[in-house]
Amino acid sequence: MKKLFVIVCLWLTFISGAFPASTFAQAKEIRDIVTQTIQEFQLDANAISIAYTDLVTGDEFFLNEHVSMHAASTTKVATAALYVDLIENGELDWNSELPYNDAYYEDGAGDITNEPKRDYYPIEELIYQMLYYSDNTAWNMLIQYYYDNFGDFQQGLLDLGHIAPIDDDLWLVNYADAELLNNILLHVASHEKYRPITRIMLEAQEGRLLKSHVKQGMATKYGQYEDIYHDTGIYFNNKNQPQYTIVIMTHDIYLNESGIADDFMGILNARLKEWHDNRTKMMTITYRQ
Repeated sequence: MKKLFVIVCLWLTFISGAFPASTFAQAKEIRDIVTQTIQEFQLDANAISIAYTDLVTGDEFFLNEHVSMHAASTTKVATAALYVDLIENGELDWNSELPYNDAYYEDGAGDITNEPKRDYYPIEELIYQMLYYSDNTAWNMLIQYYYDNFGDFQQGLLDLGHIAPIDDDLWLVNYADAELLNNILLHVASHEKYRPITRIMLEAQEGRLLKSHVKQGMATKYGQYEDIYHDTGIYFNNKNQPQYTIVIMTHDIYLNESGIADDFMGILNARLKEWHDNRTKMMTITYRQ
């Protein structure tokens, strides 16, 4: 009950503007913003991993970025990116059809999981369902087809993120740390060929987690498994230019209680966006002078 009261007070304070914009926009360091937000929500910092990279200012922040854990659905972005690479290399195209097998079925949202099954599905449909609805059956089809035809899926994730694992857990299927997920987002943000992926991410997950307080410009993919809550995102400005990447991973802090996941991740992201906007503005003023 005490934690619920704290969350409600924080939310009311945030939306009422009682925290002046300058409080976080003018913070000396990203670490100050992160530390204050974690303390306000009375969370254990050791159970939170964060990676943040500002593509405009060059600023970075990392917290427990090498703690490996189950990545849940966050690696669906990397799965889509692996397939975009195969399409770009001419090995597949968006209309290439992948076979369905009942062994690929997994409960969850999405049309492929919940509608009558077909023998084959085009890659474009599988990727859309996987990213927009987080369709697990579509994801399983893509993963298995990759294993059967192109190599080790986990190795593909590590190569995409340019990571040489320092933790053996990263060799486990669908395990990741914040650094790996952030590197994958940076790769996706930096190449125009992945825009079909980020366009879907911009549409999906409305009002949840990183998007709960930053309503526009966030291309996100969340992940949830048992007591694990993660979210990953790329923020785009109104010119569709990528501005920063952010990864928040958690474990053992039960963020599902009282909507804490949405509030903590959403408010932290909103504060970091304030900080980014102010830093970018200051850089522009300095450049013009």
